[in-house]
Amino acid sequence: MKTKLTQQQLQSMIDEAIADAHDEEEALMGIYDFMDENLKVPFPAKVIGEDVTISNFYQGDDCIEAEIDKGNKKYRVDLKEVEYDPQKVKGYEWIEAYMYWKSG
Repeated sequence: MKTKLTQQQLQSMIDEAIADAHDEEEALMGIYDFMDENLKVPFPAKVIGEDVTISNFYQGDDCIEAEIDKGNKKYRVDLKEVEYDPQKVKGYEWIEAYMYWKSG
């Protein structure tokens, strides 16, 4: 999936989210907080080619994790493993910003 946002837009979002961060852990927390405010769940997605629903997300130790509903089971995976259609995800820009930040 290709983002509609430029690197400058993504960097601006990251700069805002991590303005008060002193280390990587605080930076992740800042990005998570903005995602929590802006990313609306649930939304349809794919993980390893399977249709799933992303029902929530959590801050892990070194990543943001997506909670996946598949049938009657729930799983957690790194958000970078999730494929989604930006047109179906309100606030998808924060997923893109997170991916940009994680890519270094």
